[in-house]
Amino acid sequence: MEAAAIRARTTAEQMTCGGKPIRYLRSIFVPEDETWFHLYEADSPEAVAEASARTGVPFERIVEAVQVVASGAGSLEAKEDEDET
Repeated sequence: MEAAAIRARTTAEQMTCGGKPIRYLRSIFVPEDETWFHLYEADSPEAVAEASARTGVPFERIVEAVQVVASGAGSLEAKEDEDET
């Protein structure tokens, strides 16, 4: 898993240097569900699909994510990252 994450980060850096801005943020693995989430920041889902293909990591779908952070006593605040996919 770590090797795939390193490949994903390296691929994103190469794409950015080549004029396609994309940033690999992190991966989350859920062993019980045998599911692996890769979080990218990119201009489009197509850029994420290209990065995944170059990395050799198959995917079922690409969806936009919204980050939720705790803003105070007992409340949550949704922080939408428009480019995060």
